[in-house]
Amino acid sequence: MPRIWIRVMIIIALLATIAHGRVYSTREEALLRVFGEDAKVEKVSLYLSRDEAEEIAKRAKVKDVSRLFTYYRGTKDGRTIAYVTFVSHVVRTKYAVTMVVLNPDLSIRKVEVVAFYEPEEYIPEGRWFKQFSGKRLTPSLWPRRDIQTVTGATLSVNTIVRETRKVLAIFERMVQNRKKER
Repeated sequence: MPRIWIRVMIIIALLATIAHGRVYSTREEALLRVFGEDAKVEKVSLYLSRDEAEEIAKRAKVKDVSRLFTYYRGTKDGRTIAYVTFVSHVVRTKYAVTMVVLNPDLSIRKVEVVAFYEPEEYIPEGRWFKQFSGKRLTPSLWPRRDIQTVTGATLSVNTIVRETRKVLAIFERMVQNRKKER
């Protein structure tokens, strides 16, 4: 095969990869959108024991929970206004990053994709994400129950719901318990 064709195929492969990956919002932009300019934002890292990770996985009904979990707590006038976390997960074969925003009472305020490296047609439309608002970790927080499915985005829907369940379980177990200890 002539060298020119090899170069053309490499360029096409690179362009295809770039075309499929997109960052919609940086972490800083997303945090500013959620908290505003006048909030104090604190980064908190939790280190879960094996037992805590297993308990959270069981509560969320998922297979694995990372033992390191980072979130951001925004405050104004000494009061918590929201919690934000970013979860990175594989959808099909490539990564996506989802931002989960929780109210101070640990109900969901917002779920949003901030980066997606699969083809864009695999992302549910913006209105699909609105159905998370106000939800908590319940047995019915699954696709085909409280969350509608989306034709053509099944893996994305399942992954986003699973990651959101993990976040809710971690906050229930770790953050709620820390608030009670104070």
